[in-house]
Amino acid sequence: MVLKASIFFLLWMSVINAQTEMNYSYEMKYGDGKEVTITGPNDLDPEEEDYNYIENILEINTTFSNGIYLFTQLEYSDPPVLGESIKGISRFYLDYYWDRLYLKAGDIYSLQGRGLTLNLMQDQNIDYDNSVRGIEVRYNVLDNLSLFTILGQSKYKYRSNPVEREKDLSLDSKLEFVGFEYEHDLIGTLSSSILLNDISSDDIKNITDYKLTEYDFTWNGGVNNIDLFIEYVISKTNNDAITDGKKFYSMIYTDIYDYGITYEYKNYLLNHNYNIISANPPIVFRESSSTLVSSNAHVINWNDEIGHQIEINKKFSDHLIIQANTSLAYSHPKESSLKISIMDVLKMDGEADIYHQYPFRQTYVEASGWINDDNIYYKIGIDKFDDFKKNIDNPFSVSALTFPSLFTFNILKNSSVTIYAEYQAREEINRMPDLLVERTDNYTDQYYSLTYNHPSLFSVTYFYRQELYKGEWGEFWDEQVGGDYDDLYGPPSNSGNIESWQGIDVTYKINTSTQISLFTGSQKGGLVCANGICAVQPGFDDGYKITFRSLF
Repeated sequence: MVLKASIFFLLWMSVINAQTEMNYSYEMKYGDGKEVTITGPNDLDPEEEDYNYIENILEINTTFSNGIYLFTQLEYSDPPVLGESIKGISRFYLDYYWDRLYLKAGDIYSLQGRGLTLNLMQDQNIDYDNSVRGIEVRYNVLDNLSLFTILGQSKYKYRSNPVEREKDLSLDSKLEFVGFEYEHDLIGTLSSSILLNDISSDDIKNITDYKLTEYDFTWNGGVNNIDLFIEYVISKTNNDAITDGKKFYSMIYTDIYDYGITYEYKNYLLNHNYNIISANPPIVFRESSSTLVSSNAHVINWNDEIGHQIEINKKFSDHLIIQANTSLAYSHPKESSLKISIMDVLKMDGEADIYHQYPFRQTYVEASGWINDDNIYYKIGIDKFDDFKKNIDNPFSVSALTFPSLFTFNILKNSSVTIYAEYQAREEINRMPDLLVERTDNYTDQYYSLTYNHPSLFSVTYFYRQELYKGEWGEFWDEQVGGDYDDLYGPPSNSGNIESWQGIDVTYKINTSTQISLFTGSQKGGLVCANGICAVQPGFDDGYKITFRSLF
């Protein structure tokens, strides 16, 4: 397997050397170990099976003497970390600027406004790609007026269950997109576009020749120290039984006494499930890079969600920078259900009848800065996460309090030591339809890493994570048996169980543009999300991973 990948790489090296004015990047990932799948907290016998992968991705950027630019992504992944095996050219496009004309052909990645109608993107980490293969044209009629269009088609693949390694469902899409953009010093930037998407699928019933039409209107401007952005979309289908949908997003930013304040609002209400083929609207909540905070991800409902987010940043000095972020979201009320208020979402009372609108709330506060003559960098935070939902008829909630922290110490001449530590207390409550507690699952997670870094040569990192589970039966069972269910029958199986994962990563820097990393040990799997799109990275046990990256 590794031999085939090496031959593949050498063949394309010969192609590169025959060209001029080009650069490339190469990344290789190899892993061999055990995949661990735990179905739930009471799973005493988690499934474990062989897990290996080999990924080779070579990106070639070529600029010809006539101004034509060619991007080619070659991949030999059999199997990859996530997704199906790929052998050959995976992505390519060619673009060209000529006076007022811009032309792109191949795999199209493009963004209009904030992506409510069009946001074609690729993310290898979550195995996501909603690009279309076709052409994109932009023509500047005047210095402040441009026309643009995209014509293309694709087979959009996705998972019916995010835990699956390969995608099992697909939609065929034929896209036509046209619009204009106008800029003026007085009124700001205006744009409008129309998207036509013909959708069909052999995997999903009742959507053959499904037609989606969306009208997008955006405005971006400012007054004094206030920046504003508004985007509104009307969504229609050719199905008379489906009413028109809408998407609205707005953002306002201002600076008051050196406090940077950003407020965002979203209101998405669609009556179909296929807009994600071409769109990735703003999620309007914070996605964290913290190991434990990111393990609790709010899964956005692109078709039905209202949300607010406010973020405040203040730099008092190089020694103290404060960042605070609060976001909340909930779905639109159903005709047969009681409408909840923003105050209900802020309170997040688990005993109140609010689960039917899937309320979500998260608050994060962080302090960071340099101290001790800039020899010590610190970042300390606190995150409170609450997410309520209904699994079929039963209400379910997740609440987590996390304390992430990071400290970097400059030592010797160019070396540093970084200590990363996190603590999280998480509570998951399963309720009956009448809101009586069926079972409470409590988790205590700790995560630590210690890194020694020599910037121009190598780094060594030790990782350790531990999770303690404790469960108890709730008042529903106590009422059923007429006594304390825990005393009579004991706590849920596996209560008191402690799991741990640890590993070591060594990264050697061959030169300024090339490095190789070796990881050995175990890692806990879980959701990995980017812009609201999530995939499950499998747990990894008693194995090793090799990663090689090079930029030339």
